[in-house]
Amino acid sequence: MALPTLPALLVLAASPLNRAQAAEPAALLTLLEGAATVVIGSRALAAASGARLGPGTLIETEASSALLRLEWPDGVLLDLGPATRVMLQPGSVAGRAPLFYLLQGWAKQSQSKVAAGQAAASFDVAPFAGVLVSHVDESQSVLFAEAGGGPFMARRAGTSATLKGGDTAVLAGATAPQITARPPTAWIQQMPRAFRESLPPMASKFKGPAQSLRPRAALTYAALQPWLVAEAAVRRDFPSRFAELLSDRAFRDAVTSRLAQHPEWDAVLKQARAGTIAR
Repeated sequence: MALPTLPALLVLAASPLNRAQAAEPAALLTLLEGAATVVIGSRALAAASGARLGPGTLIETEASSALLRLEWPDGVLLDLGPATRVMLQPGSVAGRAPLFYLLQGWAKQSQSKVAAGQAAASFDVAPFAGVLVSHVDESQSVLFAEAGGGPFMARRAGTSATLKGGDTAVLAGATAPQITARPPTAWIQQMPRAFRESLPPMASKFKGPAQSLRPRAALTYAALQPWLVAEAAVRRDFPSRFAELLSDRAFRDAVTSRLAQHPEWDAVLKQARAGTIAR
């Protein structure tokens, strides 16, 4: 199996999406209580305070992690809870460019002025001002406007609604969202304890170069699978981004055997088999 050369990978990665994302500001990781992994390019790294994370970064917190805080130069704050997977600034999803895509877990987005919204498979939140807590699991998604609010779309139901301060929307399947004036008690009890506090911005404490991150084990298909089978808009750049992982036979075989779940890999696999991605 021939390895992709660096020039070949750079050509593959130089898509309009990647060039647009490169112009977006990076987030500063200002607080980490527990452990988390970030995937930058095709490398898995151990998250650490002081790191700067650009668009397209995948973040996964561990089940035992209490909180991961990200801050952007415009004052936007994003807190992530335990067992959470997000992609930062994924490009266009559902016709918008959200601040992040929530694949699984807990997120709390805080911003004093109208700024980018967020997205998941089940919802698309328009730009808003305020504090929004979102939670995605296998059975449902929940949006809680702790303060402020704004419009959102229940993507599977194809309906739109507006959240006001204190409102909660529960989205399950393709049914219209159920909106109540307060969050369900059972859901509030599940909310990460750290989300119940309002932590001040901490970006000013970090001066100088960004924190370098320690490599973790090489990425496997199993580690990436939740993203590789996500919706098409999220995974569109993955064949070029992760092409070098095809040099690992186990990864290549897994991609091939599950090609129906991510057919966009077909062209890269054909190039690899034909040897046109040269060593």
